[in-house]
Amino acid sequence: MANYINITFGDLDTLELKLSPVNNADSNLYFDVVPSGTTTFNTKPKEEVRVLIAPNSASLSDANASGLLRRAHRDNSDADGYYYTTITNATDTDAELDFNLIKITDSTWENTKFDLFWLQKLGDYIAFSSNTSGVYGYPSNISKENVLISGNLVTSRNISYNIRWPYITNEGDVTYSNGPYRFRVIYWDGSYPSSIPDWTYHGSGVLASGIAVDLPFYNENSSTTDIPSVYTFVLQNAGPTDLYSNELVIKMDHQKLLSADYLGNIDNETFTTPNPDNIKLTNQILIDNELGSNLDRTRMSIGIDDIAIKDNSYQKQGTYVSQLYPLDFEMYTFSLKVDEVIPEYPNIVDQDVIKYFVEFNSNQWEQISPITRGDELNGDKVIPKLFIFDTASDDSDTGNIKYLNYGSTIGGFRVKIVFDLSSLVNARFAPPEVHDYKCLIFDKDQFFNI
Repeated sequence: MANYINITFGDLDTLELKLSPVNNADSNLYFDVVPSGTTTFNTKPKEEVRVLIAPNSASLSDANASGLLRRAHRDNSDADGYYYTTITNATDTDAELDFNLIKITDSTWENTKFDLFWLQKLGDYIAFSSNTSGVYGYPSNISKENVLISGNLVTSRNISYNIRWPYITNEGDVTYSNGPYRFRVIYWDGSYPSSIPDWTYHGSGVLASGIAVDLPFYNENSSTTDIPSVYTFVLQNAGPTDLYSNELVIKMDHQKLLSADYLGNIDNETFTTPNPDNIKLTNQILIDNELGSNLDRTRMSIGIDDIAIKDNSYQKQGTYVSQLYPLDFEMYTFSLKVDEVIPEYPNIVDQDVIKYFVEFNSNQWEQISPITRGDELNGDKVIPKLFIFDTASDDSDTGNIKYLNYGSTIGGFRVKIVFDLSSLVNARFAPPEVHDYKCLIFDKDQFFNI
């Protein structure tokens, strides 16, 4: 059941809303905001409805959510993983309004519940409500690299299978492996084995252990008893009720692999009547009869006794360029925080070993000094630590701040890291390391705490 909390001031018709996950046929998660139950989305003339979506795990209180929604009209996301949108009835009559789809851009949304908070504003009247029952997102499509199938004979007619997808990726998130998954087995005619007649549900552990199931080698639904089975193994990412991802399908066709005599000889690891399509004559070897049947033979083998690394060296220069990070809100400030290790090198300044640059959809790289370093110079100029996307005033230049005004919305950015030890004489050295970098981005409301 949804948990509704209503705080109303003035004469407003309190809305009852809920989140509805939407499969928009891409790698992102989308929610629609719709009326709950039999209620309608009716608004008063000039009424404004502000919406906030937050992960259920954030345990955002109604008081804090109400404060965030009262702050300002917003249509973006913030650093806390909250998502905002606003609609307004601009007419002079009551009207039913629809929200646009709200895209969740965080790549860790799989198996995450989301809560809904909304604020209605009409002149000086305000109504705040929340629905914190938690709604799962629509599962995204999954893909596989390979599948491992093993089988052991249990009885003369049954095989114990283990089907394992060792690595599964989710569209838009290559680290995804959380599940939950659902699995089933289907005969070629659409029927199901009696040992597993329905879907079974599994956690992420099946990527390591596999799914074990005992199945008959011969088709138990056939009128004859000697037709080898054709199975289809199906795996899906299981979302909330009636929401599932695409299917990963593997077919096991015993009719093509082996003959009907296979089970009678499997314990001896022989085939008495193998499928002739799988046999190929490669060559003939003739042995002189005079060699005799008791010829002494010596088996020779060549192996590697030991492997050791005797020396290692590194290239003295290298460049890393990130992918384009897209933005769906208007960036106002940008700074960089890094976790790096730079060993001491003779006659080389640390800042010359690793340099950082950023490009804001302008085909121009701007050098930036991470906030985790002290002040740095490029010649006689201070390298900025903060970019502000605005027009600079006469007294706004502090050296560590650089104003950029591209005259248009910035759709994304890239990061470049340059490693340079070309002045080092010795080819053997401990390399510098960048373990992590974080881009600190604020919109104008966040920067001025509006």
